[in-house]
Amino acid sequence: MKKITSILLVALLVLTCAMLVACDQDTPPTGTFDKEEAQAKLDLYIFEKEGQVISGEFVLPGEIGGFKATWTSSSEYVVLTEVEANEDLEIDRQYTVKVGYPDETTDVTLTVALSDDVKKSYSVVVNPLSVHDFISAYTFVQDKATVVKDFALDQTFDHAGKTATIAWSVDDAYADYIEISQDGSKCLVYPTSLNPTVKIKATFTYNGATATKTYRMTVSETKTHLQEVDYWYSNTGVGMEMTGYVVAIATQYSSSYGNVSLYIVDEDFCAGYYLYRVKADASTAERLVPGAPVKVTGTTNTNYSGLIETNAGGTITIDDSRQALETLPVHALDDEVIGDLFSANYHQSTLVSLTNWKVDEVKGAPAEGQTSTLFVLEKNGKKVSVVVSKYMEGAYTTSASDSVWSALASHGVSKGDIVSVTGVLGNYNGHQIMPLSIDGIVKGGTADPDGTEYAGAKAGSAVTAIDALFEENGFNSIVAVGKTVALPTIEGATIEAQVISTSRAVTVENGTIVVAPNKLENACVQIDITVGTFKTSIFRYIKSADMDDASKLEMEQPTFDIDLESFEADGTFELPTKGILFSAINVSWAFKADTNHDFATLTGATLTVTLPEEATTLTLVATLSIGDATPVTKDFSIRIDARITQQYLPNAITEAKAGTYKLSMDTTPKGGKVLYFDGTLNNKGALNTTDNANRAAD
Repeated sequence: MKKITSILLVALLVLTCAMLVACDQDTPPTGTFDKEEAQAKLDLYIFEKEGQVISGEFVLPGEIGGFKATWTSSSEYVVLTEVEANEDLEIDRQYTVKVGYPDETTDVTLTVALSDDVKKSYSVVVNPLSVHDFISAYTFVQDKATVVKDFALDQTFDHAGKTATIAWSVDDAYADYIEISQDGSKCLVYPTSLNPTVKIKATFTYNGATATKTYRMTVSETKTHLQEVDYWYSNTGVGMEMTGYVVAIATQYSSSYGNVSLYIVDEDFCAGYYLYRVKADASTAERLVPGAPVKVTGTTNTNYSGLIETNAGGTITIDDSRQALETLPVHALDDEVIGDLFSANYHQSTLVSLTNWKVDEVKGAPAEGQTSTLFVLEKNGKKVSVVVSKYMEGAYTTSASDSVWSALASHGVSKGDIVSVTGVLGNYNGHQIMPLSIDGIVKGGTADPDGTEYAGAKAGSAVTAIDALFEENGFNSIVAVGKTVALPTIEGATIEAQVISTSRAVTVENGTIVVAPNKLENACVQIDITVGTFKTSIFRYIKSADMDDASKLEMEQPTFDIDLESFEADGTFELPTKGILFSAINVSWAFKADTNHDFATLTGATLTVTLPEEATTLTLVATLSIGDATPVTKDFSIRIDARITQQYLPNAITEAKAGTYKLSMDTTPKGGKVLYFDGTLNNKGALNTTDNANRAAD
């Protein structure tokens, strides 16, 4: 019996062992460290700063190839701090690196370990503090800014526990616009509507060494609000701070991109703005409803087929210092359209109305998902389209399932009807009105009698006469001699003018414009035209200077510049053809003689570059000319990067397995620009960076 029991126990033991073995085969043990795999992953890891001088702060990975990594430093000047993973902050385990400044150049070893016997070391160099470190760390708050008044200049700058001194200077070419006070503590600004770009130099001194950096600014002047509005609608690339109220949402808030497109009317109700993809957070987006008070900063504008809109960017916030509007104002646009007045553009993106216009044309059924014209209105020879827009998501979507859109689509308006319309003013190669609902289209009313005189038409005639007067007296170019010009008279219209800029040369006396050229300036004259109860304003600029053509070239040459320092990819660049200070100066372009430009072509002022195999420098020559004065030239050197070829990709890329990596390649075998890719390798060994932006570092 005992023997049988023993046999059974042995059989049971064998069966149990077999089952355990089977389980082991199906489920490998966890927590086992594979030294060979770890070593292979570490061998593939590329430390992009190896052999380089390091400074500042950067991050090292806390995991390599799925293995926990531990970093150590051989020097007190390279401090490593472990940071644990944080799901809320969406960061992985990592090490932050802070680099200090030794008293002399120091070699440092950084070591990463995946285990006690799987390690790899890298050599880096840490330099002592230099004057160039101060320049890199210093922020000049007016750099690339627009300045309109004097401001203080820093005399010293503290960095890394040390202090550098700063001395400021300005070249004579910019003396009409800025200069340094005698004690060097202030930049004196002379406001001008010329908006010249000027340069100011900061010379840093530390430990007996000096270095200079040049900063750029634009000198302007404080504008009246209406002048600022006119400038916004007359130019592109213009930025301004906007306060106003929401009119309608154009494109709903995107949580993925953190932006929204919308229409607003300004705080004074004299202008409106279309904000394209302006940045906002989710809490702000929830409060962006018609009438909400808002503030917009950081935008610049562009012209999209007649619609002046902000470029993508900028930030919108709710302005809780103002009450929301329960009812939005509606601007009667009739006279401005009939008079073909520029001020009609100011009201783009606001609510406007046209009263008793004749339907000149009715279009077919609007297309779903598209912007479509419903019908065209006409009065006194001027036409305005009435449209439904796909950029009106705050009111409707252009879909048959949307009752607002469906009602607008079946408006019932016929050719010859008299119609009044209220809606948001748009522009696509001409004025458009976008009703927010079918209530914005009202049929009926009485057509204006034949021969009706419109205030807007008379104001338009006054504008035509004023512009002809300016042309006749040379006000559209630089005025270099004294002028006394009386404003025109138009029966039934009152014309008044005032100089609203800082001017040493232009005055208005009893309806007469007097120009006595002095230093170079561009005076802004506001001309108000009143017809009955209707009033409109236009802004005209008179540029004057007491100098001959040779003097103009002498002043233009040092300030003339181009915003082009390098080509990092194949492309084209439009070079300026007119002077910056004097638009009457013509500029032509050529390649500098005896320099290689096989990789570049010039067609007029269009420069086209195809990157060469080796990095080089391209030199262009600008020739500036005006009248009979002897032309002057100015050279511009442009860095041209080398074309990246696959031959320099490290072999490790083609040998790696599919997965996610941070890889680098050297575009020149002897060293130079290194291009880093954050991306993935697919199972064919191809690098995929479509979801991760490439970044380059010198």
